[in-house]
Amino acid sequence: MARSRKNYTISQKVVALSPSPSDLIVRFSAPDGGPPETFDFNRYAGNGDIRCAFVEAFYEHYLSAASQTRRTAFYTIKYFFDFLNFPQNAAITETKLISTETLHAFISWIDHHPGWTIGTKSGVWTPPKLLLRWMQIRRPAWVSDDLELPFNPFPNRNLHAKRREGLSKAEIKRVLNACRLEINESWNLFLYGQSAIASGECTSRVAPRNLDLACRATLIKALHDRFGPEVPSWSVLTRKGAGFTPLARAVRLAGGISSMSRYFHMTLEAVIPYMIAIGSQLFANPDALRLIRRDCLSEHLFLDGRSIVSWEKPRSGRTQRRTFLRDKDMSPPSLIDRVLAMTEPLLDRCEPRHRDLLFIYGATERHRQVQPPPGYLILNKLAEFVQRHDLVDDEGAPLRLTLASLRTTGLSLAHAALGNDILKTQALANHASPETTRLYVDAPSARNARASEIGKLQARFVDAIRAGLFEAPPAPSHQSDVDASSATASGFTCSDPLNSPMPGQQKGRLCTAWLGCFTCPHAVIPLESQTLARLLQTQIALTNARRTVSPDRWNALYADKLAILERDIIPRFPADALEEARSIMAMLPPTVEVE
Repeated sequence: MARSRKNYTISQKVVALSPSPSDLIVRFSAPDGGPPETFDFNRYAGNGDIRCAFVEAFYEHYLSAASQTRRTAFYTIKYFFDFLNFPQNAAITETKLISTETLHAFISWIDHHPGWTIGTKSGVWTPPKLLLRWMQIRRPAWVSDDLELPFNPFPNRNLHAKRREGLSKAEIKRVLNACRLEINESWNLFLYGQSAIASGECTSRVAPRNLDLACRATLIKALHDRFGPEVPSWSVLTRKGAGFTPLARAVRLAGGISSMSRYFHMTLEAVIPYMIAIGSQLFANPDALRLIRRDCLSEHLFLDGRSIVSWEKPRSGRTQRRTFLRDKDMSPPSLIDRVLAMTEPLLDRCEPRHRDLLFIYGATERHRQVQPPPGYLILNKLAEFVQRHDLVDDEGAPLRLTLASLRTTGLSLAHAALGNDILKTQALANHASPETTRLYVDAPSARNARASEIGKLQARFVDAIRAGLFEAPPAPSHQSDVDASSATASGFTCSDPLNSPMPGQQKGRLCTAWLGCFTCPHAVIPLESQTLARLLQTQIALTNARRTVSPDRWNALYADKLAILERDIIPRFPADALEEARSIMAMLPPTVEVE
């Protein structure tokens, strides 16, 4: 009896939806071992079956998304549920009843919402569209067969977007000078504290009243020997009967717990100037900068004295990299080394999910957490930093300094240094579209610089025409004055390169058939080591291309050529030429990349 074939068809059976409250909660586990991220769809009114369908789609679609992307989508999808709850949509009791007309009505409702920009309208439309698209692919029985998702109903979302505000060159210079002062001060205090801790014998067996606590080094040593790498809280120092009253009095005279903590580890006030100085040179987004990892630094493999700084950009899902010299005290590698040293004493008390982060600090308040600085505290401390150094903008008003403005400032200055080339700046910023880059660099100064450059080029062009430097081009001719006596390709020499029999070539024109010499009757192969070295280079390039080029393309274009090279051409060379050719290969220029 013939063996039946196994059926691999995926069943399209409708999955039963259970609209119980527990089924309307989505939980994403945290990769760093922290508490799960929870999204409760019970907060949205409406039909339970529709919400349950969107719950599964939300979980599957945003499983690998960044936390901020999930939160934005969850709060934005509220508008779609609000729309479905309108009286005219009362008949829509399941996702299968959501029609194309329903989506067009939703788009019209979004479009007439007062106060929303095109970017906001597009953001409100995108999450439900993505989830319905997921249902069409993964759960087609849940949606109508003729459902069509309108494509890009809100085009040019960035056309009228405002340019992100940055700092001028003079403003960022004043900010970095202030950072340099605080960075050097905090680093010197930390070095002094570590030197005091490492010096002398342990003081824990000596009563505090018998120590010279007026000496700062002695006070630091006594605190460390009794309490470890952090200054204790006031409740510990002033605990009745503990005998720490002399230490508490000395700490108070020395400026308090916050002041003394600077000798032991990184504090919140100390970490802010490091974030500013590093962020202004990395051009990193605020969240990416705040969550940069401790292993972000690596040495450059080819350039001595340069280091690579790498960090993750959550929204793009790609690793960002920039290289810097190490010979400057304010370069990111040097600053990162200092941050690593100043946060090292805090790692034992840091939560596992934060232990891999670069920017952590030890709180000096009542609750002594070790954590990365939260966003709201960074804003407060940046305002204090501006006030402390009396930083003003070019108009004399208090400077508006944020981590987001550092990226705009850095890209704007880099754009000017790159000759206002938007594509080069786009590559530097790692943007998917030059439109996004334009929002950062389209400042009046950049527009004036472009206009000035275009004016100079036009003036030079006019002067060249007036001076008679341009002549009419000669009439086209099939005769070539190219000296083709030594025309070569991939180790071959051609007997008649101006009369190629290969397809697509014109008589009298130099042959341009890339890798066509393998099957060309005009090919001449001298039995020389230099020729063999070039052929071996071509063999390696074709072999490597097998791993990068799609199989169909490689088989169609290169497979036969590599077979001819390995089977018919290379074996004809004498054995002694092979060793000499391999030594010559290292001195030859690289071959063209095979694509």
